[in-house]
Amino acid sequence: MFYCLLTSFCFAKDTDWSYEGRKLPQDKWQNNPLYLGCKLGNQQSPINISPRQAQQSEATKFTTQYVMAKGVNISIEQHSFQISYPRGSILEINNKKYQLELIRFKTPAENMINSNREIMEAQLFHKDSNGDILIMSIFFTEGLSSSMLTTLVRNLPNEPGKAYFLSNIDVNALLPKDLSSYQFDGSLTVPPCTQGVRWIVLKQTMPVTKSHVDAMRRITKSNARNAQEINDRLIIE
Repeated sequence: MFYCLLTSFCFAKDTDWSYEGRKLPQDKWQNNPLYLGCKLGNQQSPINISPRQAQQSEATKFTTQYVMAKGVNISIEQHSFQISYPRGSILEINNKKYQLELIRFKTPAENMINSNREIMEAQLFHKDSNGDILIMSIFFTEGLSSSMLTTLVRNLPNEPGKAYFLSNIDVNALLPKDLSSYQFDGSLTVPPCTQGVRWIVLKQTMPVTKSHVDAMRRITKSNARNAQEINDRLIIE
């Protein structure tokens, strides 16, 4: 069974699956007929990026016009902390405009570079007017958290079904100065593992306090899908 957020992203109910344990762990997601794409898809995410295999391309250039949100809700969705972001923040690439709709946090990171898995990854979900999905990922390494992350951690819901309202949240606080990236086609990293998702994985990392990551993981546990086969996908930078 699937549910669709107000943003129109459709995911499997998180009561149907898990990452580890007895409740349909990730190595058995495909045992549910609705999630066969998690195994049969040939462009699954996340991946382990090998920089030496990436090809140079002008098509990777993009711009962001993100605005501060006067108010957001933070909740637990799909075993991850999620911020529902109000409309008005845009990522533009190749003459296409994508609306930022939600932010999720993975601890540890899902995507990797040269088999290095960072302690956290923020995934910014966008959609264009045709319904095409673009996810931009930012890696976090141990350091001093921004005031935004500090505010989030102080207001974490401790179970699904709870949501807290936070004011004056600026997504720009998650972004590094250098937006150089790796880009590739992939999928959602949770059931039903829908493909046709464009990924932008930023190269430069941002800092986060280890205690903040620990606070998240105490509630959501490890919520990272294992790296998937790249197959014949093109990775550009």
